[in-house]
Amino acid sequence: VGGLAAVTYWDWLVIKLLVLDDSQRGSGLGQQLLRLAHEEAIARGCTHAQTMSYDFQALSFYLKQGYTIVGELTDFPAGYNYYWLRKDFES
Repeated sequence: VGGLAAVTYWDWLVIKLLVLDDSQRGSGLGQQLLRLAHEEAIARGCTHAQTMSYDFQALSFYLKQGYTIVGELTDFPAGYNYYWLRKDFES
């Protein structure tokens, strides 16, 4: 029904993929997966997280989870934007 793939290095959690079946969207599962990834990253000594998303994908989801936009590539593909996002963990 869904999953999250990420790596940790240089004190960063790098989320490569977060996917959910359409039937699971809005169920809280995405938030739970992200929370678990954050908890594991913090246990590994990470102080930040980063990921990327298109405006038509999960951008609003990540913004609601406390991520901020740190970069944008416009018209990639034409008519859409690609975003780099960051979250700093509280110490």
